[in-house]
Amino acid sequence: MRIALMLATAIACAACAEAEPEEPIDIEQMNRDALGPPVAIELQPMTFEDFEEQGLLGAGCNFAMEDAGDILLVAGPEIAAFKRDGEFVTAASDTGSQQLPYGAFEKYSGLANAIRITVDPQTGNRQAPELTDYAGSLTITDEYDRPALELDGVWECGA
Repeated sequence: MRIALMLATAIACAACAEAEPEEPIDIEQMNRDALGPPVAIELQPMTFEDFEEQGLLGAGCNFAMEDAGDILLVAGPEIAAFKRDGEFVTAASDTGSQQLPYGAFEKYSGLANAIRITVDPQTGNRQAPELTDYAGSLTITDEYDRPALELDGVWECGA
């Protein structure tokens, strides 16, 4: 009898309780929250000596914030490179992406970063027979494909 009374009470309580509807779990948002914001990248200017030491001389495109400004990234047929915290970071060209002037490519992939180059061909300003400046942008993403750096500037392309 005691067991039947407890069972009846449990069933009655369960019937009276209103269950709150569960909201779906947003796994992608949980992952973004767990990662935190991307670590910002600060590029350091590169010098001619840096180009020589790293074997970066040759045809391709260089990125600067303004015309005749410090070169912050160099992109060639095989690699793109930038200087961060005194160290060089390189990325291999994505030869399946759009080819830009002088053998550079639109995309480069590295171990911890990817690079995307945008060049506006309508803004080409010839500086010399083998040197043209273009307005454009530079985006560097982290290993989770989140933008860590986005800049507008000048791409100087030549040989």
